[in-house]
Amino acid sequence: MKLQGASCRNNALFYSSSIMDDIPLLTIQWKMPTSTTSSQKENDQQEVTLPIYGNALRTELLSTINVKAGQANTSEFHFYERGVAVLASSLD
Repeated sequence: MKLQGASCRNNALFYSSSIMDDIPLLTIQWKMPTSTTSSQKENDQQEVTLPIYGNALRTELLSTINVKAGQANTSEFHFYERGVAVLASSLD
């Protein structure tokens, strides 16, 4: 698996100048959605929803995952503008 447009350190997402980084180990955990109050959300670290594509052409959307943003004072839209995504295969 590869992370395109960002890097992941200590389970958090950071901007990166590299085009693609390897993800040596990825654990995905499915959780049931819970209702939280707005004050609880403000205290939590910002999360970014990333697409997981089956190929490097990004024609096969497999799922999405939520990853904590490591950048302070950032918006998830900054990661979207950079085209950050997880690729399950870099082979076409």
